[in-house]
Amino acid sequence: MKKYSLSIENPCDKQWNQMLVHTDKIKHCTHCSKTVTDLTHLNDTELYHFIENTDDDVCVRLSNRQTNRPVFHERFHTFKSYIPGLLTGLLLFGQVPMLSSSESNIQLQFDQNSELRTMVTPKKENSITNNILSGTIIIDYDSTPAPNTKIKIKHTDIEVQSDENGFFQLEVPSHLIGKKFIISLDALFCIEKEVIIKPSLLEKNKSIQIIMEMVAVGKVIKTNMNTSK
Repeated sequence: MKKYSLSIENPCDKQWNQMLVHTDKIKHCTHCSKTVTDLTHLNDTELYHFIENTDDDVCVRLSNRQTNRPVFHERFHTFKSYIPGLLTGLLLFGQVPMLSSSESNIQLQFDQNSELRTMVTPKKENSITNNILSGTIIIDYDSTPAPNTKIKIKHTDIEVQSDENGFFQLEVPSHLIGKKFIISLDALFCIEKEVIIKPSLLEKNKSIQIIMEMVAVGKVIKTNMNTSK
């Protein structure tokens, strides 16, 4: 079976959101006058077919999890597409605890006596006091803080930035207290993200830590790993 390893040796220093828009997943870089295709949403099978059917001189956007590892056509991809549905069915019967894809971006520490599995922290760290939501944002690549990340409550004008330690405090309007809402996050050289904040996460002394996935833009280097059976 043919496998590829993908890498971007000389990442572009231009931000994805600063490029000219062609479509939602294709942009134009004025720095090098090239078209850039966003591949961060593709699974391995889709990524494999894209690489197989494009020229070597192609500029793309890849996430950290997509690079420097084997990428190949997954024969059982069709079957795997049914797995989320099966898990949902099990969830309805109370057999599998599961968060939504957005909620799973919230990394919560586990408490043996807590079904919600949150971590109690000092009041001054990662907590909500009155209507202040606070937490930290880190990068998946090396677990370092993600400074200057823009955090915004969707459908409002409320927006803040994380400090040099990835820490942020966000004022939650009174009409959202006790309700579910969404925050959007935009960090340098990371995939944009939306996170669902449930009322249970806004209780005093419960911490949230959000992990941002690092990305790189540039000419993709595909290495044929030449494995076959």
